[in-house]
Parts: sequence; structure tokens; C-alpha cells
Amino acid sequence: KNTAYETWGREGRFGYVPLKGDEVFWFFSEATPADVHPLNPAEAKDRLLALTAGYHPPVSELIMKTPADAIFETPIKQIDTLDRWYGLNNRLVLIGDACHATAPNLAQGAGLAIEDAVEVASLVRSVNKSKVSLGVGLAAYQEKQKKRAKTVQKFAGLIASVGQFRSPVVQMGRDAAMRCVPSIITAPVFTAVVTHTLGGDYVAPRLD
Repeated sequence: KNTAYETWGREGRFGYVPLKGDEVFWFFSEATPADVHPLNPAEAKDRLLALTAGYHPPVSELIMKTPADAIFETPIKQIDTLDRWYGLNNRLVLIGDACHATAPNLAQGAGLAIEDAVEVASLVRSVNKSKVSLGVGLAAYQEKQKKRAKTVQKFAGLIASVGQFRSPVVQMGRDAAMRCVPSIITAPVFTAVVTHTLGGDYVAPRLD
């Protein structure tokens, strides 16, 4: 009840996150064709119940107890990172999803936008102190944050791909592999990868 988790099932990924009090956040993600249209809330709930009928408790119970009008179906599409994040004679600077949208699998979109904002603030500070020209600073900001965004995008995409395999044979292989590798190995590897992906080694510039 108090532990967040994600389940990789035959039909897609189900995630659970406990919130304040008795409130919880849950989601279900599946790979669909690009031309699929969202269902109305009642239809979406019925379809979710059908898709997760074979999932472990309390997946179906959570969906059943959720009012249909509280269920939001949102298509997720891949958006390419922009080549250039600044323009109009250096009077326009883009941050966050405006220039490097990422899938929500790691919930890092807002975090990356904050990092971008701090980097831009540091850049402006350096320009004001005549330590660097605006054009050179913007180019450096773009290069540095593109690498950060790419790391998150790759790992977010990997989670979606592995957790949403459609082939039953591939799913069986994935599940067998996950069971065979002991936690003494998977735990530190997973922690290291997630720490790096979520910016554990990111050093923010000083603004004081």
C-alpha cells in the first residue's frame, strides 16, 4: 500500500504510486497504433478492466474503485529534440519540453526544465559580469543540456519498450531473465542507472 511499483503484464504496464492519506495515483500504458482515438471515460474504464483482468491484486480493484470521470486517456507521442534552442538574435531561449520533450516514464520533464532554467540563469549572470558573450553562453547551455536530456530520453524510451513488448514469446523471455538475475546484482545496477539518469551526478551552477 505504501510502496510505489510498476507491473509489466501481457497487455501493458501498470504503475501505482501512493499519495497523501488514502489517495493514490495509478496509470496503465500500452503500445497502440498512432491513429487510435481516445475513448470516453466509461469506455476507457471498461477497457482497462478487460486488459488487466489477469493482473495481480489490487490492480483491478483500484481501477474499479476509480470514478470513470477521474480516468484520463492521453496519447503519448515521440517528439524529436530541436536542433537549436535559441534564436531571434539570441533574444529567445527555449527550456524544458519546448525543446526536448521526453516520455513521462521517469517523470523527469519538469526536473529537466528546472535544470535548464538554472543553467540559463547562470548564463545570464556570467554575461552580465562580462565573463562570456551571450552567443557563446547559449551554445554552451544547449550542448550541456542536450546531453542531459538525451540520457533521460533514452532511459525513458527503454523502460517503455521493455515494459510494453507485444510478443508473448519476447514477454516470456523478458520475465524469465528478470527472475533469473539475483537481486544482489539487479539492485545496485538499477540504482546506479537510475541515479545517473535522474541527475544524481548533475552539478548545478552556483547562483549566489
